Amino acid sequence: QINPHFLFNTLGLIMMLLDDDGIDPQAQQVTRDLSDVLRFSLSDDNLTYLRDELLNSQKFVQILEVRYAGKFHTVFDIDEKLLNIKVPRLVLQPIIENAVFHGISAKEGEGFKLTIRCYLKEKNGTNGILQYVCVEVSDDGVGMPEEKLVALRHSILADNISMKHIGVQNVAKRLKLLYPNDSNFEI
Repeated sequence: QINPHFLFNTLGLIMMLLDDDGIDPQAQQVTRDLSDVLRFSLSDDNLTYLRDELLNSQKFVQILEVRYAGKFHTVFDIDEKLLNIKVPRLVLQPIIENAVFHGISAKEGEGFKLTIRCYLKEKNGTNGILQYVCVEVSDDGVGMPEEKLVALRHSILADNISMKHIGVQNVAKRLKLLYPNDSNFEI
């Protein structure tokens, strides 16, 4: 799902970047990135390679970095051995969007950091050591009061969909649907 506000704001950003002197290279890049993000979101495939999910996320982040000029920068810390693993399509974009809109953009100042990490985690299981792909999105934005965090955690897997948390709820529910016994979503 692409948030309609994101689409509206990105189109407004492109218009702002265009000037009377001709084509603005930054406007061209944002337009290309938006086109790629929309194309990726229109696929019917539930799964994609982590490499493609990350590429889509990078394009999404590049648009946000232009929109919030100087407010934050992004660090991708990716274990390259995982790039050919299949993951659910569009699980990163809603989480990144929440981190930027509710964490970073709400904080005064600039120079904040958004970090996206993908790594392998091992756990002891009944049949030996199990390996899991871990994907983390973190920011150094405003944070969240403990009571709001507890309520958010509780609402993530609730039966009813809250329009307030639809992006993270969709991700959590999709993970649980695709991997009923082998997924975990934490905030």
